[in-house]
Amino acid sequence: LKNYFGRRIAIDASMSIYQFVIAMKGFSDGQGLELTNENGEVTSHLNGLFSRTLRMIDEGLKPIYVFDGKPPEMKRSELEGRKQKAQEAQQQFEKAKEAG
Repeated sequence: LKNYFGRRIAIDASMSIYQFVIAMKGFSDGQGLELTNENGEVTSHLNGLFSRTLRMIDEGLKPIYVFDGKPPEMKRSELEGRKQKAQEAQQQFEKAKEAG
């Protein structure tokens, strides 16, 4: 990192966020548990991004998070799962709407 002191560094924000959602899990009774706020919303990625950003700033870097391009390949299964859940939710909604 010392070679980049004082430089601006572009970081793929989507990849970093996904990386931290996967990597920053807590454990309770041997079970993986995502870090959440009081409303149950996942905050693992925020904690990881904040820590990494502080480390880079401490090392003299100027991080710039870039939100651009298509999602990384490693996120494909997650996106497919979301699409499947959305389709199932839509079907359940249609059934509920028909039932009144």
